[in-house]
Amino acid sequence: MQLGVILIPRLHVRLPAIAWAAGILAIVLGLVALAALQTQSHNLLQLQPGDPPMPFNAAIAFAIAGAATIAALSGRPLASALLGAPVTAIGALALVGHAFGLDVGIDKLFFASAAADGGAQPDRMAPSTAFCFVLAGIALNLTWPPGAPHLKANAIISLGAATAGIGGTAIVASMAGVESSDGWASFTRMALHTAVGCVLLGIAVYFLGRQLAPAAATPTLRWRIAAFVIVGSILVLSLHLALRQHESDEIRRATAADQASFRLELKVLIEDEINALVRMADRWNVRGGVPRAEWDRDAALYIDHMYGLQSLAWIDSALLARWHQPAVTVSADADIDGISDLQAVLQESHTEGTPFVRQFPPNAQNAARFHVYVPLYNDGRFDGFLRGVIRVDMLLGPLLQEHSGDRFSYVFRAGGDVIHEQIVDPLTEMASFAHVGTFAVRDLTWDVQSWPNQSMRRAQSTRLPELTLLGGLLMVLLLAIAMKSRHDSALKSVELARSNQELARSNQELEQFAYVASHDLKAPLRGVKQLSNWIREDLGGSLSGDSARHLALLEGRVTRMDDLLNGLLAYSRIGRSTVEARTFDPRAAIRHAVDLLDLPAGFRVEYADTMPTVVGDANAFQHVLLNLVGNAIKHHDRDVGQVRIAALEREQFIEFVVADDGPGIHADYHERVFRMFQTLKSRDELEGSGMGLAIVKKVIEQEGGSIQVLSSPAVARGTMFRFTWPKDKS
Repeated sequence: MQLGVILIPRLHVRLPAIAWAAGILAIVLGLVALAALQTQSHNLLQLQPGDPPMPFNAAIAFAIAGAATIAALSGRPLASALLGAPVTAIGALALVGHAFGLDVGIDKLFFASAAADGGAQPDRMAPSTAFCFVLAGIALNLTWPPGAPHLKANAIISLGAATAGIGGTAIVASMAGVESSDGWASFTRMALHTAVGCVLLGIAVYFLGRQLAPAAATPTLRWRIAAFVIVGSILVLSLHLALRQHESDEIRRATAADQASFRLELKVLIEDEINALVRMADRWNVRGGVPRAEWDRDAALYIDHMYGLQSLAWIDSALLARWHQPAVTVSADADIDGISDLQAVLQESHTEGTPFVRQFPPNAQNAARFHVYVPLYNDGRFDGFLRGVIRVDMLLGPLLQEHSGDRFSYVFRAGGDVIHEQIVDPLTEMASFAHVGTFAVRDLTWDVQSWPNQSMRRAQSTRLPELTLLGGLLMVLLLAIAMKSRHDSALKSVELARSNQELARSNQELEQFAYVASHDLKAPLRGVKQLSNWIREDLGGSLSGDSARHLALLEGRVTRMDDLLNGLLAYSRIGRSTVEARTFDPRAAIRHAVDLLDLPAGFRVEYADTMPTVVGDANAFQHVLLNLVGNAIKHHDRDVGQVRIAALEREQFIEFVVADDGPGIHADYHERVFRMFQTLKSRDELEGSGMGLAIVKKVIEQEGGSIQVLSSPAVARGTMFRFTWPKDKS
């Protein structure tokens, strides 16, 4: 316990030193960052490639906040509050800018340069950093005006703990590579050195609050536990958000992967269909044309087996549709699809001898489609084109269903026009998971947007974030309870040590009292008794009857006082000396007690031939029997009497019974008889100190047992004292 007394003052001595050191380091960090911004030292602004740099407003806020902490520690609360105001304003304005997408002018005060790798801008503060500055600024503002020191100190402690907790979470996240813990949603992440600065600032504010706490309020256990709960809750919440963000990232990756896979599959399919049309054209070219019936049969087979192929046509060299499958009436305008530049494009395709693909948006008459033109030759002579019309919805619909099922929604656009869509859940519900890509094959270029549906998101999500949140908060709560219990145990230990000291002091005083009672008080009694003896010897037979009676009364009172002092001294000495417990035979103690009592004629003590052995102080056990048997004989109302002693072995103790056949004790006195200086009869009628049963009760309880009296004179004579004696004193 002396160690704790020494350590507590030392801790309080170190509080301002810790706050001073953290505040100075925050100032140094801010100034170094400002110098790095001025000199464009990217290695100081950005610790490693890919990390966000420390922005200017964060650097200046660290310097100001550190100065405000030093001002508060120097006994200048007004200066601390004035310096804390711009810190709060910088953080609040940055949060407003993030929340509403506004440019409030706080991001570009003096510097607006790019980071070393051309990535994140150094003039953009992370929202988590801004929130730390708001918390620290409010804490510094609380240092003035004076008043409510206990409440303010504890509030400052909590705000400092929260600031340090957010910074510490960002440090752990940065070291572990978990980006979503040190950034909020898609906003800028907190830089590593910014996170270190937030931890320093939080420590400075925390110990500033500890230093400002009134002496009477220390130790502020509740608020230290509150600070622990705040920091622990922030860590748990950050982990929860990180796990949720990880699941969201996995869903985004799955969405992007599904779209990439589908684009590749679609590209292969379209290429295969174009190549199939090229092979059909090659048969024409090799054979110098084919019969109409054979062409119609092949065209029908192609239409039946190819995704989205709506029709095939032979367009001759004059760009007139000669054959069409299925058979339709085609006008001259339809032959060239109403596109004025198609002839030039087809002429280019004929010249190069390569297929050509042309996209057509949807209109009132037709769905979105694209045409594939393959040049035809007869003995080296241009013989027109083989045209395949492929409907986009007939191509994409079945393919999407086979590839993605109902897990994703897709929208395809060409030139801004929606050419196909497959939507299960609205984009507004899943906008944060949407992925946009570009599909290109031959002369086709489509914009593809896809997002997961609710069923897919549910399949990818787990209960782990929620279980982590609940389990983490429960663990924080249990640890806080454990801290409180440990503190209470420590306080109880201190109280116990104090009680032991008080008990030792009380025992010492009791020993002094016993010494006084046995010497200083008994010495005058011995003198009075000696004087009475001298008077009796000097006067001899000349004493009158009244004088002899008065002298006998005096001697009786002296003897009574001596007995009282002896009883009080014996009572005070119970339990003060430690006697090694040993095993003994209770019958031997009974015989010894009976021998010491020197029983009057007509009285006898009976006990069993065998009794269970007893562990403890044999002298104390014998003292109990001396008092109980002696009282039974002394208070007996007849010349003949009997005392019976029995022992019954129980599970954990031995029960002894001392019973007599005397007049008994009324129920009103069953508790009273165990009090000090209590007698059932007047001392003039029956001399006694009234300490016997009080000593018996204390001895038995000191040994770990109990005693009770059983007697009902109105029903039957006799009194029974039943007491227990433990088998094992430990």
